Amino acid sequence: MKKFITVVPLQPEGKLDCYHYGAVGNPRLEMEEKTSFPILTALQGYVEPGEHSQLIALRTENDNARRNFAILEGEVQALCQNRGLEVPEIVVLDIPEDEAVST
Repeated sequence: MKKFITVVPLQPEGKLDCYHYGAVGNPRLEMEEKTSFPILTALQGYVEPGEHSQLIALRTENDNARRNFAILEGEVQALCQNRGLEVPEIVVLDIPEDEAVST
């Protein structure tokens, strides 16, 4: 099983932009679609149809991160459907939003 790790961005509503991420020297990471989540280039480039994978998402406990995580889930679903890939198991690790040493 291939595992991918990403951090859910904290951009406020309306500020999470989509980009075309180019991968110099690695055609497997080339993706026609724009995305807000560069991890999707690795997911589509290295997961084969029928292969089980896991996406580990580090998410800060706040409204922006929760909203952006929902967008990530939607983009993952769409990408997998378009590529004929199995949707990865998504594991969320919530991180408290504070600057305490214990965090």
